[in-house]
Amino acid sequence: VKVLNDQIMPCDLLFLRSANERGHCFVETSSLDGETDLKPKVSVATCHNYFVDENKIDSISGRLAYEGPNKNLESFQGFLEIPAVHKDGPIPLQGENLLLRGTVLKNTEYV
Repeated sequence: VKVLNDQIMPCDLLFLRSANERGHCFVETSSLDGETDLKPKVSVATCHNYFVDENKIDSISGRLAYEGPNKNLESFQGFLEIPAVHKDGPIPLQGENLLLRGTVLKNTEYV
């Protein structure tokens, strides 16, 4: 899924890549928590560097394990295993790697 600036996240997304060379983006969460401040998010670093060529994403194969839904919007834990990207085992995931459905991408060309 590719989301462009000012578009709404259509579903919960694991943040793998952005137009920002450092792998950051900003989201507005007012539809979820009423806050209008932009919140920074960070892509999974290993994936951001690997997927410079967006066509590589189409052939990705791996496993994602994560905790069940909870009421804390900032809490998220999981692991991502993609042998072609990271051969040293599972990559830990945190809340900063998750883009929640209903948030709006801001000040970033795409994720």
